[in-house]
Amino acid sequence: MWDTKTWQPIATLDTVSFESFAFSPNGSRLVIGGTWPEQWIQVWDVETRELIVELSGHKSDVESFAFSPDGRLLASGGFDGVIYLWDMTPYL
Repeated sequence: MWDTKTWQPIATLDTVSFESFAFSPNGSRLVIGGTWPEQWIQVWDVETRELIVELSGHKSDVESFAFSPDGRLLASGGFDGVIYLWDMTPYL
């Protein structure tokens, strides 16, 4: 991750390969979607750079994300053709 004001790197996420990512509407959370063989979704706290939770359910690569405007609901779409809706309230 880079600071767009200074263009200096501020964090590196040491994790397995991921195919998709999205920031929550308020910018406090970053979600990333894993690729085979680990089709998880990780939710990160942007400020502390700590992993908050890892979610699973997709049977293949996690391809896309969309947050509701209030950030309380996350939709994830997978290469498996399935869309999951996740309640983000516990992780805000």
